[in-house]
Amino acid sequence: MKSSSPTRFAEDLPADSFLAEAEESLERSGRIEDLVKLYETRASESSDDFEASHLLCRAAELVRNRANDPAQAELFYRARQNGIRHWSSR
Repeated sequence: MKSSSPTRFAEDLPADSFLAEAEESLERSGRIEDLVKLYETRASESSDDFEASHLLCRAAELVRNRANDPAQAELFYRARQNGIRHWSSR
């Protein structure tokens, strides 16, 4: 059974108040495309493989579950699996 409140992805990462606040604001306002773009941008800029991997997974979950776009979700999952961070899903 799914929880009615979204899991905050930033909780899994080292303390990052900007990411947590931006994530909450974008999620609350329903701006899923902007949230995906935030994750994509942060993943490409991150020097931490763990962080980049988790950001790409979260982007994939959002486009699969909220934007109902399994093809784009697969691109994010493949990028994560292949360790690709500097790319664009657009």
